[in-house]
Amino acid sequence: MDPISILSGLGLGVAGNAVYDYLKARLTGPNPPTVEQLEQELQNIINVNGVTMQASTVIEALAKNGVITITRSHLNAPSSISIGAVNGRAYFGDNSSSTTATTAIHAGEGASIQFSGNAKIVQAPDGSIRFYT
Repeated sequence: MDPISILSGLGLGVAGNAVYDYLKARLTGPNPPTVEQLEQELQNIINVNGVTMQASTVIEALAKNGVITITRSHLNAPSSISIGAVNGRAYFGDNSSSTTATTAIHAGEGASIQFSGNAKIVQAPDGSIRFYT
């Protein structure tokens, strides 16, 4: 059975889309990993679900070599929040919010922001929300 058929049978939900996309890209890319390499990469996954996070200054959720999924969660930091990927994949959504003293991002049921490569969103201290690719 080919890798895509295996992935299709997993029945991943909305939160799993980032993991699915990451695995699909790795398995069908120009240099697919060995089983051992894939096992190591799969250890680099953080799933945040139903969590409230409060920081005194900054929150940075950047997938540097793996996958981060944030679902049904609330992130709050007064100064700045960065969410995205740096050579990885990230997913933010499905009833999640990210707020600072001057900005807010709310992703309702079924809504999401997906990041890959070097893409990120920064809620900056000056009250701006910046998108980077």
